[in-house]
Amino acid sequence: MAAKEPQRGIRAEHLLGTLIRRSTPWAGAAGGLCVVIYLILDGLGTALAAAFGVGLVVFFFGVDLLILRLTRNASPGVTVGALLVDYPLKVVLIAALLWAISTSSDLDLHATAVTVVVTTVVGAIGVTVAALRVRSFYFDFPDAGND
Repeated sequence: MAAKEPQRGIRAEHLLGTLIRRSTPWAGAAGGLCVVIYLILDGLGTALAAAFGVGLVVFFFGVDLLILRLTRNASPGVTVGALLVDYPLKVVLIAALLWAISTSSDLDLHATAVTVVVTTVVGAIGVTVAALRVRSFYFDFPDAGND
């Protein structure tokens, strides 16, 4: 029986998805904690605003995972290009949404903003910790014909 070789690296196409999936529980817990704190301190309306903030973060990073899944068989340049185009579009879309909400409703955007910041920062810390724990180089595999 041949000894199993240790994994020398993780495919570059899987790295971002792996890091986001490993950091999501931490970010979700931070967002959930914000919702609970706002519920206790300010009531249901503010807690709903905080929950809306969690939803914005889920949308923002969830689209990246969707793009990675849709472009998994494409060249790395297509994936990077899609992610680079997707980022400013999401920022503009979220800014327009928040502007529309601020001019037409009483949603507590302060609670939304605080929750977005807390959830994103904890998620970024989770990504960093996950990257340190992966302890693997990432690489693109060469084409099978170029061995």
